[in-house]
Amino acid sequence: GYDWLGLLGSQLVPLTIDNPRRMFCSEFCAAALGFPLAQRYSPALLGEVVRRIHSITNAGQWNEAHA
Repeated sequence: GYDWLGLLGSQLVPLTIDNPRRMFCSEFCAAALGFPLAQRYSPALLGEVVRRIHSITNAGQWNEAHA
């Protein structure tokens, strides 16, 4: 099921309320990507982290290809 209490607790106030049987969207995606403490990732934070990782990875691939 959807973890409404975990979502509200982790995104509105700095609480970590984690139900091991339920997840919310960004928590599920962060866990699937292997990020620790997945319940701490809001959709905005997860998007920013993934964009940064992607830009670093692409910059490294570009540098290797043009070295």
